[in-house]
Amino acid sequence: MIILFSVALASPVSDALAARDGVDCLSLGEPTSMLRDELLGLTDPAILPSSVPMRAASCLAERFGTESVVQDAIVAWSSDSERQGLAMAALMRVDLLGEPGALRVVQAALASPLPRVATKAREMVPGSIHPAVRALSVP
Repeated sequence: MIILFSVALASPVSDALAARDGVDCLSLGEPTSMLRDELLGLTDPAILPSSVPMRAASCLAERFGTESVVQDAIVAWSSDSERQGLAMAALMRVDLLGEPGALRVVQAALASPLPRVATKAREMVPGSIHPAVRALSVP
């Protein structure tokens, strides 16, 4: 695991995510399972600078959001105090998860024990492009 962790830190993807001005997720390359898995690895909260896990989470939602493995990760972040920033970054792109994925992720976020995550989910629900997500809005 330590070897995998150090390889991830030295990769072109991690270098691009660490760039001061950020990176366009499309510039990371083709949406392969290898890229997805590398981005998932880069969401570890121990990776510095802290912008790398945040950008990796955003790119996962943007590029791989319809995949169940990514949705599973986002759901898990919703209740993990060390990864609540990742959950919030993904929530900002929740409409890219497709309606079933967005619904699943938003429901998990609304039920989160983390107030910031639950609040962010409540804020974004009314503006969702997905009717099923908008239906979660509390009047």
